[in-house]
Order: sequence, then C-alpha cells, then structure tokens
Amino acid sequence: MPNVRWAVCWPAVADEIFDAASDLLARVEAAAAAAAVTLPDRRFVSNGEVAFDCALVAVQLPSAFRGTPAFPESDRNRRNTVVWTFEFTVWLVRDVPILSEQGVWPSAAAITDSASIILRDAHVLTYGLLPQLDELAAGCTSLAVGNLAGVGPEGGVAGWQLPVQIGL
Repeated sequence: MPNVRWAVCWPAVADEIFDAASDLLARVEAAAAAAAVTLPDRRFVSNGEVAFDCALVAVQLPSAFRGTPAFPESDRNRRNTVVWTFEFTVWLVRDVPILSEQGVWPSAAAITDSASIILRDAHVLTYGLLPQLDELAAGCTSLAVGNLAGVGPEGGVAGWQLPVQIGL
C-alpha cells in the first residue's frame, strides 16, 4: 500500500478507534460535498460485515495488526509493539438498474446514467478524499491507503471499496 504521510502516537482513550472511523466517514462526506456529489442517506460506522441491501456509505473495521503499514511487526517482536494499525474499509455503494420482475433487462441509457454517478463516486474516494487523509496523517497517526476496488453489481447495488490503514 502506498503511504500518504507517516507519524505515530499513543492511543489516548478507549474511544479512539471509533473516533478514527467516525472521522474517516466525516471526511468522505466532506469530500463529496466539495465535489457537489450527494451521498446516499444511509451512512454509518460498522464493527462487522456490511450488508449491501441498499445505497450506503459505511466505514468498517475488518481487522487490525501490530506495527505500522510500512513496518508490520514480525511474530517474534509482537510482544513489545505499542502501535496497532486498524485496517478500515470505506464502502460507497448505490442502487443500480436490475432485471425487472417481468425479466426485462435495464436499458443501456439507465445503466449509463447509473455508471455516471458511480464513476463520480470514484473521484470522491480518490482525488476528493486523499487530500483530507493527508491532513489526518499530519496529526498523530500513521496512515496508508490501498487500492480503490469495484463492488458489484450485486443485489441491486454497485460501487466502491477503499482500504485505509490508520495506526493508533
């Protein structure tokens, strides 16, 4: 994963993991607002799997490891590590045209219209969010951003996932 900027700090409070996830969600919202992109109304932080049953923006915490994204600790050094890196995933998915109950495929125009919105979301999660993450990294965390990856279409939604590692 490419790094944005590095710094390291000690966790101050028990809520720091939730606060980091909430801050990440707020930065996605700010990036969308700056790009004049309206996000889905359903927005939340999740500690587990995210169900893609409708359009949503979510920040999920699927895993964590000791060390920083640049220097993950080997097993023999883990006892003395004081920094944990939390591997958040930002999800941004939207409703997409699907096969009707009568078996009629969506029109090419409907698919193209949906794609135009979803591709704007890719801009929000890359060019819009990365400068904001750089601000976050300048504080008291280590930070790395993974590759933007497509999600779906699945269950009537499609969009993006973006892994973000934050060391606390």
